[in-house]
Amino acid sequence: MIMRLSQIEGLDVFTDDGRHIGELADITINPENGNVVEIAVVNLEEDFKKELDIEKSGVLIPYKAVKSIKDIVVLKNVKFIVKPQ
Repeated sequence: MIMRLSQIEGLDVFTDDGRHIGELADITINPENGNVVEIAVVNLEEDFKKELDIEKSGVLIPYKAVKSIKDIVVLKNVKFIVKPQ
């Protein structure tokens, strides 16, 4: 399935156990091979920010942590490394 960024921007982001963490803002693509590298998630839930011990309102999450993107974004329930945005 092909999707445009404009179709997925603003989608709610959840863990696969149903926890809402924020909204999809952007994606990073490797120009050499066209693969998605990471997603930018903004408007983070306060409890998620506290858990990560960050004050920023956005993070970058490796694409390997994404389980699916359709009407919402679902992240695998794994320990992923996030980078403050």
